[in-house]
Amino acid sequence: MSIWINNNNELQRVCEQLADSNLIALDTEFIRTDTYYPKIALIQLSDGETIWLIDVLAIDNFLPLKNLLENPDICLIFHACAEDLEVLDHAINIQPTQIFDTQVAAGIVNIGYCMGYARLVDSLLDIQLDKQETRSNWLARPLTQRQLDYAAVDVLHLHNLHSILVEMLDQQDRFAWFEEETKGLF
Repeated sequence: MSIWINNNNELQRVCEQLADSNLIALDTEFIRTDTYYPKIALIQLSDGETIWLIDVLAIDNFLPLKNLLENPDICLIFHACAEDLEVLDHAINIQPTQIFDTQVAAGIVNIGYCMGYARLVDSLLDIQLDKQETRSNWLARPLTQRQLDYAAVDVLHLHNLHSILVEMLDQQDRFAWFEEETKGLF
């Protein structure tokens, strides 16, 4: 289930609801053509059960989101977080403090280095994803149902990937390696 968030009050409620979470999956959609800095259009969050699609273009008070995502007691699960971190920082001045990057973890446990999200989901969960909306116009409104579905799927499996990869890191005694590698991401 995904919920569309397009005003400050709804964003505040979501952030209050997620404030006690230990893990939040996060992804962003943005446009990076014809511009030096990416233009953020959408933020996807998931607590492992519900997905929230935050319409960044309709919101002007990001303080609740900043407080949530910068909370050092909450680990944010990303896949290939470099561009997400850049766009969050540049567009809305959010600098997460605790992250788990599934792409980095997959490399450290020898599943594959720089493996894309769809390939990692297929490899670990045996689920094939449709990634055709990757380069669509995320600034257009309203978003199509295909775009909304695509955006939701980008955080749908991150909690499961996190669980599997943490177990693999522990089994291979490589969690310290992962933590060291992750320090260089932000």
